[in-house]
Amino acid sequence: MSTKNNEISFIYRKGFDIHFIKCRNLKEKRFNAKKLKELTLWKLDFCDTDKPLLITEGEIDQLTFEEQGINNSVSIPAGVSTLNWIETDYEQLEQFSEVIIAYDNDKAGKEGTAKLIKRLPSDITIKIVDYGEFKDANELHLAGEKLQNIIDNAKEVDDELFIKMNELDISEPIKRFSTGSLFFNRSIGGIRSGEVNIWTGIPGSGKSTILNQIMLNVMEQGVKCLVYSPELLDKQYKRWTCCQLLKDVKGSFKKYYDNVLEQDVFYVKKEISDKMSKWLDRGLRYITGDKSFTDKEILRIIIKEIKRSDVKFVVIDNLMKITFQDYQNLYEEQKIFLNKLSELAKKHNISINLVAHPKKHNKDEPDQFDIAGSSNIPNLVDNIFYWRRITTRCLESDYWKNKAEKYEEENISTLMIALKSREGEKIGQWVEFCFDVSRKSIHHYTESPKHLQNWVNPEQQKITLADDDIPEWD
Repeated sequence: MSTKNNEISFIYRKGFDIHFIKCRNLKEKRFNAKKLKELTLWKLDFCDTDKPLLITEGEIDQLTFEEQGINNSVSIPAGVSTLNWIETDYEQLEQFSEVIIAYDNDKAGKEGTAKLIKRLPSDITIKIVDYGEFKDANELHLAGEKLQNIIDNAKEVDDELFIKMNELDISEPIKRFSTGSLFFNRSIGGIRSGEVNIWTGIPGSGKSTILNQIMLNVMEQGVKCLVYSPELLDKQYKRWTCCQLLKDVKGSFKKYYDNVLEQDVFYVKKEISDKMSKWLDRGLRYITGDKSFTDKEILRIIIKEIKRSDVKFVVIDNLMKITFQDYQNLYEEQKIFLNKLSELAKKHNISINLVAHPKKHNKDEPDQFDIAGSSNIPNLVDNIFYWRRITTRCLESDYWKNKAEKYEEENISTLMIALKSREGEKIGQWVEFCFDVSRKSIHHYTESPKHLQNWVNPEQQKITLADDDIPEWD
C-alpha cells in the first residue's frame, strides 16, 4: 500500500498478528521499520508445507519470484546477518521437507547462506540457487530469464568431508567465554568454543555452583545457554540462580520461619526474582528436571536448540542422570555419547559442559581417570576441572596443615585443579577460591566478587538487528 510518505509497506504477520512493519521509499532504496513482536518471515503463513520453501533476501525478490508464478516463497525481515526470525518460525520450518535458499549473489549473500544452513532444522533437504552472472532474482527477471530454471538447477547442500587450509583463518583467536574471574580465565585459558569440558568432584565440592555461575556470566556476554540440571527441583534451581545474580544482599531477601528447622530461612523477594526471570528467559533454555531423558533424546534437544535458538553454551548436570538405553553396554554407550557431544561442539563451535561424579579416589591428589564411568571419558573431552571443598578436618591433615593459616585468614574454602586442559597455564596446580554463602557464588580469594547487571532492567533489552539492517522509526 502507498502511504503519504510515498512508500510501500510490507506487513509481516504470523497468523492474524502483526509482528513487523517495513516501509520502502518508492524513489530510492531506503527502508525504515517498526517491530511490534518477534521477527518472522514475510508470507510464511501462505506457504504450502508439502512443497519446497524458497527463502529470498528481500521482499522485492519474493515478489519477483511470485510474478513468475513461483508462489511458495518468503522473504527474510532484515539483513542476512539477522537470524532472530528462526526462533519464531522454527516449528513451521520443521514441517517442510525441502528449503531452497535464494540469497543475493554477493559476499554478504554467500556468508548469510552459510550461516542459515547451520540453523535450519536437521531433517530438511537444503538447496542453493545459482544466479550465474546476475546479482539476484530481479536482475534475472529484468533480463528476460525464467526463474524456474534456477530453481530446477538448485544444488543440494552436503556436509563437506574435506576442507582447504586456505579457508581457515587463524589470524583471529578462538572464541572464548569469560568465567567472570580474570585469575580463573588465565588459569584455564577461558571457556573455549568447540570443546567439551568435564566438571568433577565429590558432592558438595562446588562444581555445579561454579558452572552455573559461569553460565550466568556467559549469558551476560549476550550468549544463549541451555541447561539440563535434573539433580535439583526446578524451583530449587531458580532459587540458587537468583541468589547468584544478587548484587546487594541487604534488602533483597524475605524472611520466613521454618517450623521444621525451627529457625529463620531467607528467599529472594518476588519482585526481584520476577525481574531476574525476565532476563533469564531471554537467554536461557532450561530443560525441566521433572522428566528423565535418554542420551539420544538429550542429543536431539541440544541439536534443535542450537539451530532454533542459536545456543552456544550447554550444561548437562550430570552424566549419571542420563538414561542409557543399552545398560548392558553402559560404558560403550557413554563413549558414543561423549563422541557425539564432541562432534556437536566442533561442528557448531559451541561449549559443552558436563558434570560427572568421581569414583573412589585420593581427594588430595586426584587423577583424570578418577571419573566414574567409561575409562574413555578423559580421552574424549578437552578439559577436566576437579573441585573440592576444604574443611577444618582437611586442614588438620598432614597434607594441608601448612596451608591452614593462609586458608583461615583468607577464608579459602574451595579448590580447583585442572587435570586436563588444552590451553590452561596451571595444569596440575590447585587454584584457591572463597565461597559466598548468601549469593551461593565462588570467587578467587585475590579478587572481589563480580556481580551481574543486565537483569536489573530486562525490559530495556530488545532483540537487535545487525548493524547494516534497517533503522526503526520512533
